[in-house]
Formats: sequence, structure tokens, C-alpha cells
Amino acid sequence: MRAFCGRVMQKGGAEGVQCGAIRDKGLGYALKIDDGNMQASQLAVANLLKRFADPDADQLAVLNRFSRQTVLNVRKFEVGEMHPTALLTG
Repeated sequence: MRAFCGRVMQKGGAEGVQCGAIRDKGLGYALKIDDGNMQASQLAVANLLKRFADPDADQLAVLNRFSRQTVLNVRKFEVGEMHPTALLTG
């Protein structure tokens, strides 16, 4: 929210729930990741904002930190990557 200087309101909750608004566009969103994965919900919101909030270069840099997520196993080895589908990226 800090990066968007009040243009975006965002609240994350338990079990992969995210709600927010892109205030200057009059848009709101709510999403729930079925398995409760918080990383997946952060990825979804970051890509949603990249698509609909018209981020500037600084805002885009912040969103890019969350737009792809590395998947680690219990031994902290990288075993995959979460990335958005074409539905989120347009």
C-alpha cells in the first residue's frame, strides 16, 4: 500500500484470503486460495495489481518481488515455482 501512496487498499487474512481496492479506478477485489496458501494469494494480488492498477516503475518493482514465488520443500530446497496464468497476466 505504501508504494501506491493511497491508491490501493489491501488486507490479507488467514487461509489465503486477500481483499482490497484500487481506489482511483473504483475497483475492488476479494480472492481466496482454496488450499490457504498465502504465497499463492500474494502472487495473485501482485499480478492483479500489475494488470489493473497501472503501476509506475517503482510500483512495478515492488509488485515484481511477489509476482513469481519459489516453492521450497521441507528441507528448504527449491523444487518449483508458482507463476500466474494467462488469465491474470492478460
